[in-house]
Amino acid sequence: MSLSLLFAVSSWIASTASSVYKCDNGGTVVYSQFPCGDNQQVVTITPPPKMSTNEHADSIDNLKHQKTLEQVDLYVELEQIKREFEQLEGKRNRLMKQRDAKLDALMRKKQSANNNLAGAQWETSISEEMNAVSKSFDTDIKSLDARLDRLVEKIKAFKRP
Repeated sequence: MSLSLLFAVSSWIASTASSVYKCDNGGTVVYSQFPCGDNQQVVTITPPPKMSTNEHADSIDNLKHQKTLEQVDLYVELEQIKREFEQLEGKRNRLMKQRDAKLDALMRKKQSANNNLAGAQWETSISEEMNAVSKSFDTDIKSLDARLDRLVEKIKAFKRP
């Protein structure tokens, strides 16, 4: 009986506000449960309200739910980045195929220019056109490569702890 009474009293004391003394000891602040002289202030410490078992369980469930929502948000964001990466990669591949097809067509023209009497001038013109096509497509492809590199860095950032 005395053990349960002791437990009940200690629980009641722990749940009530208590006072301590804040003392200035030559420039050093010290807290004490006993009065400490003329330079003291009484500080009341009130513990936070206790939660019932149901409130505690609800709080834990809310935290788990919040963490799950955050994980879902991160997953959705990562999937959007991956989708954007795939789209840009597809666009890059299409540009490369278009560039290669135009260069192949110009190369065939250039070969047929060799069989022509005015071919030297025509061949120079076709070479200049090939350079312009290459530069135009390469600029677009480099731009896509830079965007793809940024997306790769974002994906890597998701995989780091």
